[in-house]
Amino acid sequence: MTKLRFPEPFKHAHPPIQNVNEILEAQLTFGRRASDWVALNVGSWTFVIVQSLLLTVWVILNVTAYIRHWDPYPFILMNLVLSLQAAYTAPIIMMSQNRQSARDRIDAHNDYLINQKAEEEVRAILDAEEGWALGGSWHCCSVDAVSATEIARHLFIGIAGWITFPKSEHIRALARAVPMERLLIETDAPYITPVPFRGRRNEPAYLPYTLQMLAEVTGKPAGDVEQSTTMNVRRAFPRWTLDEGGYDG
Repeated sequence: MTKLRFPEPFKHAHPPIQNVNEILEAQLTFGRRASDWVALNVGSWTFVIVQSLLLTVWVILNVTAYIRHWDPYPFILMNLVLSLQAAYTAPIIMMSQNRQSARDRIDAHNDYLINQKAEEEVRAILDAEEGWALGGSWHCCSVDAVSATEIARHLFIGIAGWITFPKSEHIRALARAVPMERLLIETDAPYITPVPFRGRRNEPAYLPYTLQMLAEVTGKPAGDVEQSTTMNVRRAFPRWTLDEGGYDG
């Protein structure tokens, strides 16, 4: 194969890649910074140790009456202080966690846009270099259904966990459009964890959830989908021995 190049008149007709950290930094307010600071410090051994020391001193001073009994046993005032602390700390930490969930969604959307741009470029290279004849699979395909059907004439289409995402109807449309004999199921671990484990580190153990959604989308029994996609793996990678879990060649 000759040196890869982008053929004319291919143009990168898309906005520049955005830095997710810069996007989130621009959205930070005083309240959001404060909630992050509380979550960072409360969830640390430093906070646990310091608070434990303060409570120990509180109890000793009130039991021994070294100064005076401002909160004698059973330490009602201390319980009130701790209750107030818990009442306010919990929702503040949840604010920080909700913001982290928003960050995860922005990350996922940004990854999706990058994947789309990369797929356009890969297709341009394959068209120019006649690379379709090499075969293989289109990893975590996220193009539109029409493009996926065209790609499936040459490559197997990889279906990842985002077929289970509520807003990923375009992936489900893709899965319905492409013939089952051209579909593969993949994890993309540790990313694209399927529902209901979205947000956790992805792993092969979650693959059945992707398979189940693919079966629902295509209207086929899960067992048939499993058998078909397994056979497709053998066809896509004939030197890979599934029974032995290794590469034969």
